[in-house]
Amino acid sequence: MAEVGESGAARKAGIWSLNRRETQLSVHNRALMIMHSHPDIREGELEPSIKAIAETAAKILNVEMVRFWMNDTGEYVCIDEYNAVSHKHYPKTGINERFNRIYEVNFELKRQLTIDDTLEADLPEDMAAVYARYNIRSVLYCPIRLRGNVVGAIAMADSKPRKWTVEDESFGSSLADFTALLLG
Repeated sequence: MAEVGESGAARKAGIWSLNRRETQLSVHNRALMIMHSHPDIREGELEPSIKAIAETAAKILNVEMVRFWMNDTGEYVCIDEYNAVSHKHYPKTGINERFNRIYEVNFELKRQLTIDDTLEADLPEDMAAVYARYNIRSVLYCPIRLRGNVVGAIAMADSKPRKWTVEDESFGSSLADFTALLLG
């Protein structure tokens, strides 16, 4: 009799998980549709569009920080950092050369790069130090590809560890693709 109760509980948990995922996808799709009608995005205004995308990413994924990294001179430069706690955007900051090589290798191979917990991940010392300095415990990177080349990335980060879902990764990649269309 215990098996029937356990299988019933497992079935309920599975149904709950599917409902949660369906709701999450619906929220993501609604956010993408709203962005399509955003006036700055419709007009192709890059700077305000990047800000709108960053704010949407922070709100929908419930993260504290979103950064847009662009690589047009061989070095990644942060063109916008949105802090969801203060609701402020901060302009350009650079990044060290080691980050550049690691980004380039991973971004050429993967559609997303996730770190669920920077304290538990096997990271080079200098990268771990950067995450510690900025109080980043989890991060989702989504490369921005234009005509087959990686030209940048969106980084969505939080001060708490988290397990990034397939839905989170898909939404982040959609935002990266959206950005590529703007750069287009």
